[in-house]
Amino acid sequence: MRVTWVIARNTFQEAIRRKFFWVVFLFALVAIASANLFSGIAPGEEKKFVFDFGLGSITLFGMLITIFLGATMIPSEVDRRTIFTILSKPVRRWQFLLGKFLGLALTTLVTVACMGILLVVIHSYVAKGLDVNVIKAVALAFFQLLIIGAIALAASTRGSLAFNIVFAVLIYFVGAQSSSLLALAEPEKHLAVERAQHEEAISWKAYVFRGVLKTVYWLVPHLDNFDVRQAIVTESVVPWQTVINSILYGLLYCSVLILVAVVLFQDQEF
Repeated sequence: MRVTWVIARNTFQEAIRRKFFWVVFLFALVAIASANLFSGIAPGEEKKFVFDFGLGSITLFGMLITIFLGATMIPSEVDRRTIFTILSKPVRRWQFLLGKFLGLALTTLVTVACMGILLVVIHSYVAKGLDVNVIKAVALAFFQLLIIGAIALAASTRGSLAFNIVFAVLIYFVGAQSSSLLALAEPEKHLAVERAQHEEAISWKAYVFRGVLKTVYWLVPHLDNFDVRQAIVTESVVPWQTVINSILYGLLYCSVLILVAVVLFQDQEF
C-alpha cells in the first residue's frame, strides 16, 4: 500500500503544478465569489441564485479539471516514457493505476473543498445563516466528479487523449439525464393498461429501442441522483439517507470502474 500512496502523492503534486489546473481553479473561485454581485438579477431570490450559480460553477469547472487530469494521466506517462521506469520497478500495474486514481481523487477533493468552502461562506452571508443542505450538495458534487474522473482514467488505459475527453464528457451528459432514459424506456405506470391494449401494435423496432435505452440506463452512472439543486432551490430538506445512498452508490461505481481499468491495463503493451 505504501507504493500506491507514493504514486498517489506524486500524482497530486504533479496535478497541482499544471498551469491548466490553476487557470481553471482560479477562474472557478472568481466565478463563485462574484455570484453575489449578480444576485440582483433575481430580486428576492438572491440566496437561491447564489447557490445555483455557485454549485453550477463547482460542477462545471470541477468537471473540466477532473476530466482533463483523468484523461491525460496514462497518455502523459507514456509520452514522457516515465511509465517504463515505474513499471520496471517492483510496482504492479494495479498499484500504479490505483495510485493514479487516489491522486486524482485527492486533487478533486482539495479542489471541490476549496470551492465549496467559498460557496458556503458566500451563501451563508446572503442567507444570513448556514444552510446544511449546501454542504450536502457540495459533498454530492464531489462524488459525482469522482465518478467522471474514474471514467476518464479508465478510458485513458486504452484510448487517445481526444477520445478520453470526449468519451468522459459524453458519459457525463448522458448520466446527468439517466432518469429521462428510464422514462423513455418505461412509460408511466398509469399508461400500463393502454399500453397493454396496444401491445400488438408496437413494432419490434420499439422493443429494440426500449431495450437499448434500458441497457444504456443500467450501464451509465446515474449522475442525476447527485444533483439536489432543485430540492434546495425549492427550500426542501435533503435527507441524510439520500446523501448516504448516493455516496455509497458513487463509491461502488468507482470501484467497478477501477476493476475494469485494471483489467484493460493489465495486458496493455507500450
